[in-house]
Amino acid sequence: MPQPISTQNLTARIDRLPPPLPAAWAARLRMHTGIENIIGRIQQRHYRFRDTVAWPSLRRIGVGDQLLDAARVRHGRIFDRVYDAARTAHWYV
Repeated sequence: MPQPISTQNLTARIDRLPPPLPAAWAARLRMHTGIENIIGRIQQRHYRFRDTVAWPSLRRIGVGDQLLDAARVRHGRIFDRVYDAARTAHWYV
């Protein structure tokens, strides 16, 4: 998720303030960008585990492709929302 509009507007205002406030604000933004990248990596690893370990294991024990396809849709619907909420929430913490 990109920065919320309020953060962008606040950044423009803080950039006009005397030092060291702009530098401190820039450090805060770098931290949040780093956190967002971490959330993305966690999501990638989660989905990679699902695709390379969990789903193939379920196939080997006899779970049908139709059931796995339906589960993939539900899984994506649920966890995409979780990761999007984490990305949004971290900007406000």
